[in-house]
Amino acid sequence: MKQVSLFISNSSKKEDREGATAKKYRKYIGRVLGALFFLCLFFGIEKVMEYALVNDTNEWSRAMFHDFYTREENIDTLFLGSSHVYCGINPAVITEKTGQSAFNMATPAQPLNGSYYLLKEADKYNDISHVYLELYFGQSTGAEGHFKEADQLPRNWRNTNYMKPSLNKLSYMISMSEPSLAYMTFLPARRYWTDSFEPEKIKETIRQKRTAAYADYYVENVLNGVVETYAKDGFYYSEHKAEGGVLYDIIMPKPFTEKPMTEEAELYLRKIIEYCEKKNIELTLYSAPVTDYQASLYGEYDRYAEHINDIAAEYGLSYYDFNLCREEYLDLTDDALFRDKGHLNIWGAEIFTNFFAEFFMGLPEGTFSYEQCFHASYKEKIKNGKERILGLVVEEQENEGENICYVITPVHNLKDKDVEYYIHSLDESGEKMTMAEWSFLSKGDTVDSVEVFVPKGFGTLFIEARPEGEAETTNFVQISE
Repeated sequence: MKQVSLFISNSSKKEDREGATAKKYRKYIGRVLGALFFLCLFFGIEKVMEYALVNDTNEWSRAMFHDFYTREENIDTLFLGSSHVYCGINPAVITEKTGQSAFNMATPAQPLNGSYYLLKEADKYNDISHVYLELYFGQSTGAEGHFKEADQLPRNWRNTNYMKPSLNKLSYMISMSEPSLAYMTFLPARRYWTDSFEPEKIKETIRQKRTAAYADYYVENVLNGVVETYAKDGFYYSEHKAEGGVLYDIIMPKPFTEKPMTEEAELYLRKIIEYCEKKNIELTLYSAPVTDYQASLYGEYDRYAEHINDIAAEYGLSYYDFNLCREEYLDLTDDALFRDKGHLNIWGAEIFTNFFAEFFMGLPEGTFSYEQCFHASYKEKIKNGKERILGLVVEEQENEGENICYVITPVHNLKDKDVEYYIHSLDESGEKMTMAEWSFLSKGDTVDSVEVFVPKGFGTLFIEARPEGEAETTNFVQISE
């Protein structure tokens, strides 16, 4: 009789198990490699689309980040903030006067969460000893103080678009918006997908990116025929002058609340302060000067300064608002020192940067003191400052009749004079119609307004203003229908 074994050797079982395991791992590795291939293909296509759709040829941040990452010299003094910083602080002057190597890491409309992550980025690559954080009210109050809203995200994209890959950048990108909007941050081309149907626009974007200027990170802008240029170390300069009809608005902004800074902004201000404390980095809080017209628009500007002072005091810090500076030390009452109502031009930046360096160098030595150089409040400063019309607000009112009503509100600190106006229009044929002679007065205090009625189809409206009795126009507004 033939005998058959009913048992399988242990070695056979082991081989089967090893074969199954190997097959399982091959399947797993195949899936991983497939996923990696898909991700590489996906992000490769994304980068191609980004190159074709995103036109950043005149993006200041791109040039600044290139300077930052290719810099060989250590950054001793770091400036953070919005365009008020890169227009107003020239790092070359700071370096020359203090002997400390300075860099301006400001970006357009930089919110405080952006300042926080850029501080960490700069600290990673440099041994920073001093940080100057600019606290322009426009980036931390009202709608601009809510960083995660969809319409505010581009302010942070100007940073993340050019930061090197890192955990710091990843944390920044994850935290800057609600999860439902994250795809806009991680996929830049998605923001411009509608442009994919405009071949001529794509062609022009690619053409500009293939120029020598783009390759060399040369960036310029043209404002009213005047070229404005990115210089070096984060400094941008403009030779445009905010004279004549620049200082006006068509909407009167809401006045500041008791605590104007939003909770989001305050959270990141505290994060910055505490980060500098932890890293033993000296921190100075300040605000760069804007025109008195812009500061006065919000009614109680002192509410903002008081809010910052309260936070600073909790940490034993001082806050230096250069909008409160006495005119004998920092005289920026000439509108020609600004490029617009909020930004200094190259001449204003030179004056401000020099005084900025001298003031902070003189503080420890006793050459300067806060009380010596600053008013106790903005209200006190404007009351004792040079009397002038700071600007005009011209608001169009709803009117169903044949005329359009404009309400003119002068912003000024005149004490014994009224504001008078000369108003006329020019139609398409160039015919002039006078609507108010110079005797047309704005009686009362700084918020007294006048109304002017203009026929529909007026063409272009010209509103000239001056202190009563003076010979020359000091302010004007030009409105086209």
